[in-house]
Amino acid sequence: MSLKWTVDYGAGPKDVEIPHVWHGDVPVTWEGPVIYRTEVEVPAEEPWLLFHGVSYQAEIWVGGEHVMTHEGIWDAFSVDVGRWKGQVVGVEVRVIKNGGASFPVKEVASGFLPYVYHTFGGIFRPVELVEGEPVLDRLVFDHKVDIRSGRINVNGEPFYARGILTWGWYPDGVSPHPDWATIYREIDQIESTGFNLVKFCLWLPPHEYLEELHRRGIWAWLELPIWMPATDSESLARMRVEALRIVAQYRRHPNVLAWTAGCELSEGIDPKWRQELVAQIKELTGHPLIKDNSGGAEMYGGHPAEFGSFEDFHPYCDPVFYPEVLASLQSGPRAQKPTLLGEFNDSDVYRPIYQMVEDLPFWASRDTDLNDPGVRWQFDLPGVIERISESGLGEWLVERNESLLPSSLMQSAWMRLKAFDATRMHRDIDGWVLTGHRHTPISTSGVVDDCSELVYPLETVREWTADLSLMLFPRRTPPWVNGGNRVGWEHPTVRFTGPCLFQVAAHSVRNTKGTLSWSVEGVGSGVCDSLEIVALEPTEVGSFVLDLEPGLYTMNVKWGSAQR
Repeated sequence: MSLKWTVDYGAGPKDVEIPHVWHGDVPVTWEGPVIYRTEVEVPAEEPWLLFHGVSYQAEIWVGGEHVMTHEGIWDAFSVDVGRWKGQVVGVEVRVIKNGGASFPVKEVASGFLPYVYHTFGGIFRPVELVEGEPVLDRLVFDHKVDIRSGRINVNGEPFYARGILTWGWYPDGVSPHPDWATIYREIDQIESTGFNLVKFCLWLPPHEYLEELHRRGIWAWLELPIWMPATDSESLARMRVEALRIVAQYRRHPNVLAWTAGCELSEGIDPKWRQELVAQIKELTGHPLIKDNSGGAEMYGGHPAEFGSFEDFHPYCDPVFYPEVLASLQSGPRAQKPTLLGEFNDSDVYRPIYQMVEDLPFWASRDTDLNDPGVRWQFDLPGVIERISESGLGEWLVERNESLLPSSLMQSAWMRLKAFDATRMHRDIDGWVLTGHRHTPISTSGVVDDCSELVYPLETVREWTADLSLMLFPRRTPPWVNGGNRVGWEHPTVRFTGPCLFQVAAHSVRNTKGTLSWSVEGVGSGVCDSLEIVALEPTEVGSFVLDLEPGLYTMNVKWGSAQR
């Protein structure tokens, strides 16, 4: 049954379609209350109203009577309207969003979107009139994920995560509720580029998104929307209740690879609170991969006690530092746990900002009714656009756009490839999540741009996500300095003249056999012995020495289905 709704901001009702968030009609900072109304012809069966998502507080009135109040953005809830069987009854929903004085961002499970853009308020997901009480908390334990010898296994086989991160930024709808067309488009891009995992970072997607991922054999990482929270006991208690309702409703999805209870939780969070939350998620899901703190205290500070069944780090650094940073994260004598890089390898690319001068998106505007700084630490884009419009910089950018964009993409792709190579060289690492899927108001590190088009050529991204990858690795050359050795490596591709040793490693997600063939233009070629490598074990598959004169050389190597 289709319901016709109105929305009232205080100046009278206006027709509106649900899902709906208020944006443009009132200042983005206004918390409400906003009043939604509809009339329901209540059937004779067992009628319930099912709300799939309201942000943040919803007071429900039926027939002029207050029947319930729900707080929380991400979980569904239902209302029994059986008392009004056979009647036409008015339904009123009074909504107050988070981000204002009533429910500050840090005191509720707001996620990261307030830091990307702003909070959103409204009935942002569908409302249905259904027969019988909806079963919202469904059990599913057939996820086929387990840990063996400290490694992630899926369906009994080793699993190497190649994930993409999304913060739920959908400017067309100004809420994290993409329509079906957007869901299909996104998953088509994710599937075609070879990612096998989507990390929903600090937000929860509609259930249909996870179901479509499952149909395509793509896994999901669910990270509960707790980031930089208030640390008082009342706020933490409220967030725990919200988090556990979310878990109870999302645990039914069989393609959840991992759960994290929050992100980069640093100073002030009681470790007992995190420990208990992990235990409760474990009890609700029975899942083997649960972590209290994506990012980790060792990397982001805070209380050093951490809880969960896997390691989760967020290394962000220049390519030259990745090998040493990743080496510092090796398990060593610690208990062997799976290690995932829950966020890493962001690289901002050129954004044609001059285009925004004439066609200014709301999320880049200086108009605080549309784009208030809110809780964001980064709000530089409006000022940059203003400076471009007041100077000749826009014309300069137009003239150089055709060279700036490809140059930026080439550098970014090279930097990211080097980080992926460094990651595959470490046998302790069970995969990664690339930051991120789409450009946002605060970053241009997306695989797709502001128009949802792929930023990089398809073959570039497929190289990052390939099942098999080849890497040159450096020769060990610790120098002798002042009577002792120092750390030293010979760069894999920059050498002094004379005899040069080249060593090639392979990393594969499954056991593989191959023969290395190599060629250096103008110098020679060769073939090494055949070799079988074990899944997820980076292994040298061949080496050779060339006597090189000064100059620039092109090397090609091939092993199995991989080549560089």
